Parts: sequence; C-alpha cells; structure tokens
Amino acid sequence: IDMVSHPVDPVKNPHGNVFGPVETVLETEGSRTYDANKARYWKVVNAQGKVNPITNKPTAYKLVPFTKGPAQPTVLTNDESA
Repeated sequence: IDMVSHPVDPVKNPHGNVFGPVETVLETEGSRTYDANKARYWKVVNAQGKVNPITNKPTAYKLVPFTKGPAQPTVLTNDESA
C-alpha cells in the first residue's frame, strides 16, 4: 500500500493537499522495495475469506518497515500548492 497525492481538482482537491492509500495486490510471492516517499507498507490478508466481525473486511495484519524516525511520507501536497 502506497500513500500518494491526488491531482488538483477545483471541487475535490482545490488546494492540492489531498492524499490517500493506493493498494497493489501481489498475486505471487515476491519482494517490493520500501519507498519512504510513499510510506509504503504491506498488508497481509487472510486468503481463506475470514471476515472481521467489526469492520466486515477480511482479517489482515500490517507490516511496517523499521525506520529511525516516524514511518510517514514526506509532505504529499501538490507542487503548485506549496
């Protein structure tokens, strides 16, 4: 899961400061390089279809790489909004 900024839009993002998660499903085992600029982390989801009764989403856990500081992205505003 990567955190990315959304494009400037006069209605939905007029100031260019909206960002959110983008999920990429990895169908096979492999590796992805950590990208601090996107605050990349990995979500491992139960393939058996077990659902969390509170969220009604598949049970999962989150892998966050170790960093010496906060594992947060740089400011994800649009260049024009700075």
